[in-house]
Amino acid sequence: MQRFETYLTENLPKVPSFHPIYEDALGVMLEAGGKRFRPMLLLSIVDAYEPMLYNSSLPVAFSRGMVLGQAIDCYFENKPLDLEQIKTLHTNKTAKLIAVSLQMGAVIVGLDKKIQDELYAFGIDLGLLFQIQDDIIDETQSEEEAGKTTGNDADKNSFVNLLGLDETVAQADALAKDLQRRFEDFDEKLQTALQPLMNKYLYRHTKDQ
Repeated sequence: MQRFETYLTENLPKVPSFHPIYEDALGVMLEAGGKRFRPMLLLSIVDAYEPMLYNSSLPVAFSRGMVLGQAIDCYFENKPLDLEQIKTLHTNKTAKLIAVSLQMGAVIVGLDKKIQDELYAFGIDLGLLFQIQDDIIDETQSEEEAGKTTGNDADKNSFVNLLGLDETVAQADALAKDLQRRFEDFDEKLQTALQPLMNKYLYRHTKDQ
């Protein structure tokens, strides 16, 4: 931790703000990405977790993925995307944050690398499902039902606008079933830890959830 403090003390005052260098939207996103990296730095206080900061993809995915996704979203705001481009957008903007959260938990409790990687991949698909569900909810639920503002995606790059509602629901159902199958392959302790997450999010796109 001392080396981080020394580096910041000596160099941070020399670094200009992002805003004079980049457009405002990108400057805000880059600063937000830095904030998302702070929890990783805090882990370096604990010696057992310090190697994780230097020998894994966690810091990159945790911060750079979010910034990339937001940048794509802003850049293509008024331009149509195809299905793979939308998936790339939301994999970086949303899914990597969920994936890294699961992987960090596995690292902290000492699960082996194979399980860490499986949880990361699981989190990527869970995050993608989360975004698909958001698009469905925006189209099908009232503000009272959803607990948030809906009907905002008419002019956006959404799964519903690209695929239609029925196909989007079918994709969400298929992804949810695949996640359930993979969840059942985890050992009993891991299933117990993840069950509340599954209960809350796996089928939240259905009104009877």
